[in-house]
Amino acid sequence: MGNAFKCWISNKRYAVSGTTSVDISRHQSTSKKSLTAYRLLLTLPIVLFFAGCASQGVDAGRALGRFRNGDDEAALKWAKATRDSTFSQKLGLLEMGRLKMLTGQFDESITEFETLIDKVMIQGEAGPVFSVGDFGMDILAGTIADDRARDYTVSAFEFILALQYQMLNRLFMERRAEAMVEMRRAVFAQDQIAEKYGAEVEAGRLRAAEQQGDSLATVNEHMVDMDAVVNLTRSTFENPVTWYLCGLLLEEDRDVANAAVALEKAWQLAPQNPAIRNDFLRLLRTQNPARSRDLMATLKINDVSPRPASGIVLIYEENLISRKASVKIPLILLGTVSSIDFPIYRDPAYIPSTIEVHGAGTRLGTMDSTLSIQSLAYRDLKERMPGIVLRNVTRVISRITTQAVAHNAARGSSNSGLLHLGVIAASAVQTVLTEADTRAWYTLPMNVQVLRSALPAGEHTLLLKNLGNGINMELPILLAEGETRIVWVADIAGRAWGTSATLHGRGAPTSFTMLPGILTAPTMIPNTERTQEGEQTEKQDGEQKDTPQDERKNDDGITS
Repeated sequence: MGNAFKCWISNKRYAVSGTTSVDISRHQSTSKKSLTAYRLLLTLPIVLFFAGCASQGVDAGRALGRFRNGDDEAALKWAKATRDSTFSQKLGLLEMGRLKMLTGQFDESITEFETLIDKVMIQGEAGPVFSVGDFGMDILAGTIADDRARDYTVSAFEFILALQYQMLNRLFMERRAEAMVEMRRAVFAQDQIAEKYGAEVEAGRLRAAEQQGDSLATVNEHMVDMDAVVNLTRSTFENPVTWYLCGLLLEEDRDVANAAVALEKAWQLAPQNPAIRNDFLRLLRTQNPARSRDLMATLKINDVSPRPASGIVLIYEENLISRKASVKIPLILLGTVSSIDFPIYRDPAYIPSTIEVHGAGTRLGTMDSTLSIQSLAYRDLKERMPGIVLRNVTRVISRITTQAVAHNAARGSSNSGLLHLGVIAASAVQTVLTEADTRAWYTLPMNVQVLRSALPAGEHTLLLKNLGNGINMELPILLAEGETRIVWVADIAGRAWGTSATLHGRGAPTSFTMLPGILTAPTMIPNTERTQEGEQTEKQDGEQKDTPQDERKNDDGITS
């Protein structure tokens, strides 16, 4: 009786039925295993929610293919759906701003880009703080679902381009004072990003190398073919076209000293461009004659051309940028070979077209390739890769560990069927959760070419000749006495648009013209995309694998 009472005291109601301590322990163990099973099943809807958000992506290739063929509405629907999505709002703002700009809706483009800039350029107590780049410091955020279920982080080069396009938008809207504000923001942003960006990239690389060095090395081996494109630029955030525009605006504002600084930065990034070199040396002569002489002697340049009394600065944007693909790379994790999807660029280095420009009955010159935006995109992906590797590996290790715990819990459990069901369901979802994040700003051009030339005042028809395919483009402009006019041509291979606006506020109103492109439209050449190590599938160029820019479907059935 006494022993029964003591048993009741220690084990509560179980002693009443005579249950021994061993029986009690077994019951508690079974209860824990049941709880594990229920927890596993209950977390599946959450996981499936993230999978659903991440897996319904936009077919960027199809939307842009329609855009090339003149279907603006399809492209704008795609961009709007991206902008309204859960994880890609910032990307949608970039795409929408660019599409509005291309189609001459400059005021609406300003609104889109301004919203994006406000999200990235956050005002802090010590001044603006730029939220650009993504180097994998928040590892925990990526352990439930893959990177497509993370907020899109604007790259440094994308942000600088957004500021550059805002400068042009303001000029096209004939708001020169506002363009000067954008110019100063661009100068400040490039200087501030330069101070921190390199250190953050290196910190991300060192952290990944320390925690997953072997995995990072294996992934980098698959990225080596990108190096030829990466090496066309020296950094992700430095943009010679942006610096050149800043220098031109500063000179028009009679701030010659700062104009010379901006033009020097442009020249350092694009030393082969004769227009940028000439403008830099021309202003350097007024600021530092001795250095100007020494530099000209080093460059073996006898003289520089004076500033044209009137003329044009022609900016030619060429084609549409490469799209990311997905590659499965086998990595050994916890003694298990796991194939993990990583984003990759496969296109070789883009070869710019040779464009000869004529006007006023004479040859004005040949366009010079000034910036490879393709290279900026490739470089940005390589700089993000350590963080991508660390998140992906952490995510897979977490799943392997969870499944091992679930299997162990199932052994000997009366609820083993329920546990096995949870494990099977989790494994089925895993395939959906491990796709690569191939989101990027896909309405950007591949390459930018710049030409500056003197041109007499009056009405002119600029003739752009593509010497590679013999196709010509004509663009009418009206040039006032003493005016420098910005001429911006965007040619996406199949369609083109030309806009001209005065640089200093005096001259004819802005003109916008739809043009036939002078690039050869892309053919439907099969695009080989590796889906397994050693296994390939072929997709048509216009039917490239869905790019998860968004997580919805439009009413007309376009995945977005």
